[in-house]
Amino acid sequence: MAGMACYKPGERSRLIYAIREYRDLIIRARTQLGGPIVLVWDNVRLHLTASMREFIDANTEWLTVFQLPTYAPGLNPTEGVWSLVKRDIGNFAAADLGQITRAVKRKLKMLQYRPEGPKLLVSYGGGVTDSLPDDVADVLDLVLNPDEPLHVALRRQVPQLRVQSRCKCGCGTTYFELDTDQVEPAATGLGTVVAADIQLLTEAGECPGEVLVFAQGGYLSWLEVCSWSDDIEVNLAAARRWLQPPS
Repeated sequence: MAGMACYKPGERSRLIYAIREYRDLIIRARTQLGGPIVLVWDNVRLHLTASMREFIDANTEWLTVFQLPTYAPGLNPTEGVWSLVKRDIGNFAAADLGQITRAVKRKLKMLQYRPEGPKLLVSYGGGVTDSLPDDVADVLDLVLNPDEPLHVALRRQVPQLRVQSRCKCGCGTTYFELDTDQVEPAATGLGTVVAADIQLLTEAGECPGEVLVFAQGGYLSWLEVCSWSDDIEVNLAAARRWLQPPS
């Protein structure tokens, strides 16, 4: 897994990561950021391979690279990110690689909105909506179990939710605004937690991703649509369809 801390003057920083090779990460960053990239990274061996050099040389019109020393944690913000991830999953006994992947991705998402962690918060733009869109409301209704006391408390907050922003990549991930004076907090604790999660199953029985609902300090914070597949498109519309009970 490779990660990139991205900064642009006048905007909030963001963390982009990929479970592929570095070229895929750089291309993903260019797609999501929508402009040329100045890449500053260290001199570890994987950054200096012949194929990597060829890729950099072939894309100089939008990619500029500066090399740091081989190990420079003081100059490289992502070192702090990986340190926090390793600390939290160091004793995690995973049954398979997929379970590790999901645990790491979940931790990275939590770090993006952890106030005491590295300042790598994501900003996707967009204005606050007047009401919760039907697709978001439907998925929340399907994910939050009405038989679980914690979820019951969170469901009471849904009528007060507004959409603050959505991910630009089209996955459907949605960030909420909530008037906390109008609702009671759920018993999730003071930090950021995964309050609800559910795996997605396609009509063919495949599991290409999951939906996570995050809470901060007992209040609904955002809904995350995660993809584990390179072949199946996973977004909010697909999640809404897959989560519907069979008729």
